[in-house]
Amino acid sequence: MTLLLHDSELANIEHSTQILSDESNQTVLWNYQTACLPEELSCQRLIKVAEQKRWNPDADINWLDESVHDQFPCVKHADPFVGFEEYEALPRRTRLRISWQQHGMEISDILHGEQLAMLCTSQLISLLPGMEGRLFASRQIADEARHIEFFRAYLTSVTLPASPPSAAIRELTITALQNPHWEIKLLICQILIESLAMAQFSSLLRSSNVGSLRQGLQRIMSDEARHVKFGADYLASRFKHCSAEQLDVYGNFVIDQAFRLAASDNHCVAIAQQFDWDVYRLRQHLRQQRIIKPEVTQRRFRQLSINLKAAGLMNEAINKRLQPFSGV
Repeated sequence: MTLLLHDSELANIEHSTQILSDESNQTVLWNYQTACLPEELSCQRLIKVAEQKRWNPDADINWLDESVHDQFPCVKHADPFVGFEEYEALPRRTRLRISWQQHGMEISDILHGEQLAMLCTSQLISLLPGMEGRLFASRQIADEARHIEFFRAYLTSVTLPASPPSAAIRELTITALQNPHWEIKLLICQILIESLAMAQFSSLLRSSNVGSLRQGLQRIMSDEARHVKFGADYLASRFKHCSAEQLDVYGNFVIDQAFRLAASDNHCVAIAQQFDWDVYRLRQHLRQQRIIKPEVTQRRFRQLSINLKAAGLMNEAINKRLQPFSGV
């Protein structure tokens, strides 16, 4: 049977798919002997841990219906709209719907970030200079695929659609996948994305009212910590041979990208426009919330600082750029 797609369906496919050119210099390694370099030994240990820590979103998560839409997705102090006059004036049922909509947008961006990590890691398999790193990357691809599977199932379980990516996530994905250098891909995937994700997952774990999300996050955070360890060790070995100028370029690249990702209020603004709220006043409210609760931003950049230091990229200039945000 031939399936014909209507014009509207073809348009949807084109809108949801992006074709990128990849000019990476991929290589095949013919030497399979295990090297005794520290980063290679670290890879071997992490590969064994990855095999021991495998989990299954279907079997290991309790997906029982918790009637989640009768409660807010997170505790009150974590809701960005709480305290905003236009939001507070609405009936509880409408506020519930808005909070779940914003939550769905946040989880969707996480889902897009997990896809970025999976695709970027798949490229690293043929770009990393050592076999042990490539073997670890193959395990990480399975981890990232599992994370995508979990977050996709979670959105389905709470009957929320996957929203399009924010401009910052879309631009970072294109940058990561089109850059030919494995060091940049590893920095984006293991240091930048994983650092911000670890801080975000930690916040969600503390604030979420949904049991299945908390269960998944606990397992995913264990995976992400392993990915960060691999990336930091591998990059530290590489960066030992770089000049101070090169290290500055790498470090500032990560920080610039982190600022772009952290500065986005797109989700809340989109909802404000939907309800015809004053966007300027909402941005003021969100800015004030960041001032009142600086720990949210501090956790993000503190985690990034730790991982940049582990990768050998922390110096006085980099630390000076991060200090106002990390609180350290």
